[in-house]
Order: sequence, then C-alpha cells, then structure tokens
Amino acid sequence: MRRAPSGYQFGRDAFDSIGREKFGQAWTGDLEYRARSGLWTIAEYEKAKVTPGSGMRGSGAAGIFVAPSTDDPASKGYQAEREARVRYEWAEPEFIARLESGQLAAFEMDPWSGKIKPISREFWRTSAAHRAVNRGKGPDQQAMLLISVATAGQPTAPETPKKQTKQPIAKRMPAKQAAVHQAANALYGSVAKARSAPTNTRDNEINKWLAEQKLGTASSKTIHRALGAGKDK
Repeated sequence: MRRAPSGYQFGRDAFDSIGREKFGQAWTGDLEYRARSGLWTIAEYEKAKVTPGSGMRGSGAAGIFVAPSTDDPASKGYQAEREARVRYEWAEPEFIARLESGQLAAFEMDPWSGKIKPISREFWRTSAAHRAVNRGKGPDQQAMLLISVATAGQPTAPETPKKQTKQPIAKRMPAKQAAVHQAANALYGSVAKARSAPTNTRDNEINKWLAEQKLGTASSKTIHRALGAGKDK
C-alpha cells in the first residue's frame, strides 16, 4: 500500500519526521534503519591499531557487534553508516517515549482485512516495541504500524453541519461527553470511526484512556450519547 489510510500516516513517516526535527537534511530515512551498531569512530580505530590484543574484530561485549576487520573504519561509507546509527539511536527512544506518553497515538492495520485497531500505550513499554519501530509493524509483526494524524489529547473539531453558526458542539456538550470526544479522536482518529467500532471494546478502550488522562470514566450510555446525536438527561 503506497498511501496511508485517511487520518493516519505510516509509522516510518512519523519516525522520519522526528529524525528530521533533530538532524535536518542529515536524516536519510534509509541508512538509519540499516546501519549496524558498534561501529568505531576514527579515533577508536586508530587507538585499536596500536593496542595489543584488540584484534580489531570486536568482542561482542554487552551485545554490541563491531564490524569485521575487512571493513575500513576510515572510509567515508563506514563513517556515514556509524553516524546514521547514532541518529537512529537518538530517534528511536524519542519516538517510543512519545507513543508511550500518548503524545502520539499508534494503531495497526490488518493487511488482509483492512481493519484498524488501536495499540495500547503499555505495548511501548515492552522490549518488542524496538522491533516494531524498526520494521514499521504492529505488535503481531504482520499488521502495518500507523500513527494518527490528530494529536493525542487535542482532538479535531467534531463534524457539524456546514451552515451551523453556533459555537462548536464540543464546547456546548457536557464535560464528560467532551472528554469522550477527546478519547475517540486520540484512539480512533475521529468520532465517526469510534462510532463504528465494536461497542464493548471501544467503551473499554475509551475508559482506559480517560483514566490514564485522569479524566475519570464514563458510562456506556454517556459514551453512546457522546458519539451519537443524543444528550444525557
């Protein structure tokens, strides 16, 4: 699939945006994902050449792989790869931190059914998060990782008739329903998508999000009315 679904962007695109925030045009969006860890700086290479027993092969200590001696650490290609790895190792934890905090809302799309479902913030606290980020896949390693275009905690305006001149509905509705709208946008990308999601799963996800944001919880009736056209009595 060449284009992300409406309301989303691919995880790789969101990751690249963070890389460019920090590194500008130095971020390639390609080499960073392929660069090996443990590559030497030229200074480390020069020291290794005169250090007895270094072998210039690397010991593999702490799980770090040092490029074999057939590589030339002084070459431009080697150093470009090392620098790309440095950039990646800065961007990855920053990306995961934004996902875990809810600043970015992550979803996964089944490539066979096209269904999209939210990824819990808890997942980004696990070791599997690193692989998901690098591959641009969801927790099951098959679904495509997507990021909601809407900023978490700052929902887009609800859909209203074009001729409406009154203040937006989100400002007129009760506070609890407005909070449900925030959760719906953060988790599903829009109120319309939340409305069509499976009811029990949706209500549980919304209440979980509300609790994490310290906004309390909402009854199923409140959630239904907030996502529909009715109002609580």
